[in-house]
Amino acid sequence: MTIGINQREPEAVLETLMHELTHRIFIQEGSREKTRKSWRRIREKYSKQGKITQTHIVCYALLNKLYLRFFDKKILQKEIERSGKRESYGEAWRIVKSEGYEQILIDFKANYHDWSLEAGCECHSAVSFFDYAPFGCFFAKWIF
Repeated sequence: MTIGINQREPEAVLETLMHELTHRIFIQEGSREKTRKSWRRIREKYSKQGKITQTHIVCYALLNKLYLRFFDKKILQKEIERSGKRESYGEAWRIVKSEGYEQILIDFKANYHDWSLEAGCECHSAVSFFDYAPFGCFFAKWIF
């Protein structure tokens, strides 16, 4: 992962870091098999959009939730404006806005297989994990 620093907008570094880390969560060890069915559903539902847009729909739904939880609407709006300049990213943000970030995350989670639940992972009892994101215990511990 490489993050360029834009001297005119230094706050973009944090936004870019959050964006890229969101992608890393999806591809780290264990995530691919757990989310395979969820991604298949995304590809089917948004088959008219390109792969970049499809990938960023879930990424932006999660970022939307994170920005509102940890920052504010102004920072979220700046990120939407900045990244939305690219056509495929802008289309992903429009879909997140029209369908709602929470609904996209609910739909993604509906097809997600969390092996840790079968293994009796304790983090699910400690936090209301599935209220926030559709990923495994590693993410629940990171976000809270």
